[in-house]
Amino acid sequence: MIFVFCLPILGLLMFFHEYGAPGSAYPRNEPVIVERKYGHGQTSTEVINRPIPAFKHVLNSLYMGTLSFFQGSYDQSVVSVGGKINLLAIASFIMLILAVYTANLAAILTQDANKASVNSIEMAVKQGMNICAERKIAKIVMESFGVDPSKIVPDPIELGGDGQPGFNCPKCKARERIFNNMRQTHDDPSQYCHVAIASQEDVDIMHRYGNHCDKTKVGDSISYRSIGIPIYDKHAGALVS
Repeated sequence: MIFVFCLPILGLLMFFHEYGAPGSAYPRNEPVIVERKYGHGQTSTEVINRPIPAFKHVLNSLYMGTLSFFQGSYDQSVVSVGGKINLLAIASFIMLILAVYTANLAAILTQDANKASVNSIEMAVKQGMNICAERKIAKIVMESFGVDPSKIVPDPIELGGDGQPGFNCPKCKARERIFNNMRQTHDDPSQYCHVAIASQEDVDIMHRYGNHCDKTKVGDSISYRSIGIPIYDKHAGALVS
């Protein structure tokens, strides 16, 4: 619509107002030098006004209208009142189109960032997402957050699993499977998941070796483990009193 109707109309209006105006870019005639030869090697030169075909000005006006859109300005001189009013219309049109284009481009580039992100287990469940997790983690999630077991991807029976929520099969490499089976969209909740619950150490190791770099941590940790190394074979009485 812009290139087929709006810009051609504005360009033709500029030609209409400026055509034949003194000092305009669309004169009716142009001066040319004509050399005339006579007999005996005699020549003479004179300046005459040669008419300029109107179609050349029409093509030029269409070109300048289109060029002004991409350049952001109209570079031809304008002398008539009607041409100046039309120039104001061209400038306003270009400003409006560029503003709308910039706003739409910014909206397109930021639409993913404006989507609601998942930063908790409750939000993931509320949005209808299912979860991949190891068996021990799945139990913690179901008991602590009241997650429906149907939201947890079951242990694959074909790989020696028992079909219960959470991966625990001896042949499926559960710690890697929770990452391998993540899909942004899918239609098989018995095998794939939208989000996964894993330890930060597993995420760091995967990223260190260049695996699953498109996956990142969201939300806070849901539990912590305390691991101690005994350095004394006895115990303090205060600890057991």
